[in-house]
Amino acid sequence: MNLRGEYDIWVSASYDGGVTWMVPVMGNRDNGTHYFAAVAAGLPGRVDVTWIETSDIIPSTPNGKPSPGADANSDWRVGVSQSLNFNSGQPSFTQSIVTPTPMHHGDVCTLGLFCAAVVGSNRDLLDFNDIQIDQKGRAHVAFTGDFGSYNGIYSANQVSGPTVGAPGH
Repeated sequence: MNLRGEYDIWVSASYDGGVTWMVPVMGNRDNGTHYFAAVAAGLPGRVDVTWIETSDIIPSTPNGKPSPGADANSDWRVGVSQSLNFNSGQPSFTQSIVTPTPMHHGDVCTLGLFCAAVVGSNRDLLDFNDIQIDQKGRAHVAFTGDFGSYNGIYSANQVSGPTVGAPGH
């Protein structure tokens, strides 16, 4: 959502089966543009979130969409954040970068099938970004990359640090 003049990751939850929802909380802790969010929940009040990001601020069109092709020189990385107190009155997130070097350079078109009509845009990343929690509560992020040392489908696996706990365990 572009609520602060840049595209951030906002997370919300319902604790009554979708009747009401909490006020969204920003999941990223940095400035820039963040796309393709995915979330995985562990124990109650514990969540991991992932996305791709660039430190560049991509401008918006009048209808609020990212301006096609405005990120032609942007370097993109994979980010992840974790909240261990999401069901508290003041949820907080810690954030880290999964890819030490950019996994994509250039445009990330968010117009779906209409990207073919935008000169210089591409769908090389296939909007593929996911996060899952294993039986020990550790996060596993899957993403695509097409730049530098990245050329295919990748997995980043949490090996240390706090976990969200395994749902159902």
